[in-house]
Amino acid sequence: MKTPILLVASLGLALAAHPAQAQVFRPGWVLLAQGDTLRGEVEDNAWEEAPKQVRFRAAAGADIKTYAAPELRAFRLREGRFFRLETLPLDRGAQKQLSYLTTWLTRRPQPETFLAEVLVDGPASLLRTAVADVQHYYVRRAGQPALELAERYYLQQQNGRQTIADGNNYQGELLTYFGDCPAAVQAIGRFEAPALVAVVQAYNRQCATPPQAGIEYRRASPHRLIGGFALGLVAGGRYTACQLQAAPASAGATLAGLEVGGGIRPVGGMFFDILAPGRHLALHFTGLLTRIGRRQELATPSPGLVAQLNNQVTLLEMRLGGRYFWSSTRRGQRFFVGSGISTPIALGSSEARLSYYNANGQFLDGSSVPDAYPFGTLPYLEVGVQQGRFTLAVDVRLQTQDTYRILSYAPQPQAGPTFLLSQESYSARNWYLGATLGIALWQAR
Repeated sequence: MKTPILLVASLGLALAAHPAQAQVFRPGWVLLAQGDTLRGEVEDNAWEEAPKQVRFRAAAGADIKTYAAPELRAFRLREGRFFRLETLPLDRGAQKQLSYLTTWLTRRPQPETFLAEVLVDGPASLLRTAVADVQHYYVRRAGQPALELAERYYLQQQNGRQTIADGNNYQGELLTYFGDCPAAVQAIGRFEAPALVAVVQAYNRQCATPPQAGIEYRRASPHRLIGGFALGLVAGGRYTACQLQAAPASAGATLAGLEVGGGIRPVGGMFFDILAPGRHLALHFTGLLTRIGRRQELATPSPGLVAQLNNQVTLLEMRLGGRYFWSSTRRGQRFFVGSGISTPIALGSSEARLSYYNANGQFLDGSSVPDAYPFGTLPYLEVGVQQGRFTLAVDVRLQTQDTYRILSYAPQPQAGPTFLLSQESYSARNWYLGATLGIALWQAR
């Protein structure tokens, strides 16, 4: 139980020592869809796939504005990367992962509009994007449609065995596309950005009319990016349930259907997120405090028997998990799904018991009952939405069903005592459903 706490503390101290490196803004500009150019600083997210949104501020310390891709025509990091909104054929079926490979070579490009990275801009241009780690390059020259060159593999049968074949015929496609320019054909080399830049620039310098080298946009100097972080408070409510179900051998048991869960209770605590560059993934830590269980007197059919249930306890739940974010169409809004492990820690006595007393308050007997909470390190699931500093999350946790031997009472028809205490078998499954609202008090995103 100490491991999540120590991990949160050590990572928190590490980030606190370098708060200024939590996000990287570089000088640059954004060109809005309506034609306005804003100059200032653009957050560098080390994009590989087409950016879905861009964060901009007029100067260091100024308010940060988030622009969705359709709100932009282009943006650039000064003396660095350049992205422009383009409509290009994109074949999302191009795959490298073995589990997604087909047994035939397919090409199904569809026109899509996205922020493509411009590597060369001139008489012949070279653009780039990526989809699920698959690189897509685009060559475009005047008078011809854009040519998509993409990594792609497929499965084929060879000598009775299934093998992986390379379906990226970029050399043949470039040979056809630049067949009228010997200099470009001679420059065809490897399928990587520098080699493709050389092909395009060979055409621009030797075969364009007039010959003119294109402008090259290169990545900024290497810079270690440490994602963002957020520290804040969280509060909400949780419904905890645990109902006793009689085992088949105990049909007619008197405690069948008894709810020993805590019902709806408030919950609150603190959270700490560490976001990876690009802010799609986050390591999530939460400490939640709540009071669960019940302390109540149960009705019995005999005035000579009093039953008292007490499984109430104050609980500290430590969570360690991950979240995956994606942007919505609304500016600054992101949805997420998450999962991880939760470890509950009982504060104070945690013995859950059902006790029986006679009419005079004298203790007769008692036995343990299920806790109102699924103790042990178990996984949880969550979904939610984030808007600025606020995060709304819904979470659930489920424990496998367990069997219990619980002291119960059986009414007696004969004269004498009107009840008989005996052990009966029950099963119970603990689970909860919660909703929380978090607010970041200190963040760098």
